[in-house]
Amino acid sequence: MSQSVGSGGGASGSRFNNGSSPVVHSLTSNPKDRDLTQFVPTKTRCSYHPCFCEENVWKLADGVRSKSPGELAKTYVVFVSNKKQVVPLWRQKAGRDEDQLVVWDYHVIFIYKPDERVLVYDLDSELPFPTYFHKYVTETFRTDAILNPEYHRFFRLIPEIPSSSTLPRIGGI
Repeated sequence: MSQSVGSGGGASGSRFNNGSSPVVHSLTSNPKDRDLTQFVPTKTRCSYHPCFCEENVWKLADGVRSKSPGELAKTYVVFVSNKKQVVPLWRQKAGRDEDQLVVWDYHVIFIYKPDERVLVYDLDSELPFPTYFHKYVTETFRTDAILNPEYHRFFRLIPEIPSSSTLPRIGGI
């Protein structure tokens, strides 16, 4: 990979139709969901380095591996990119407009699926940590219908997270 993680950096909203975002509700407001957060630390306790999403996700996975290895089979790493390596994402900390739109070369997120629920952990997101999958997709990726085809995202799902030495790189997306 010739680009560094998250090197897409700046955001430009002029190429995209920026719609309004729904109100955000915290995952932990439902007592049934509080047990789902025990495998990953709170956002403030996570190891976080801006613009290094891949490493941040690996740290999350490593935490699950060391605390609850039996839960690894319920986790996934998802690489998001496209052939042009120009990926628009909304509700990101690095975004500068009101929709917090940013364009990265790629992005990596951590997913935990303990049962019928699916949670997304994204340390670069302004959404709650974790966020339900549907909410995350709706607010972060929006719809390809508003994008030029060259900006459509591809997703590479890595089940049962490997050790850092075998974590695939984005070039294979």
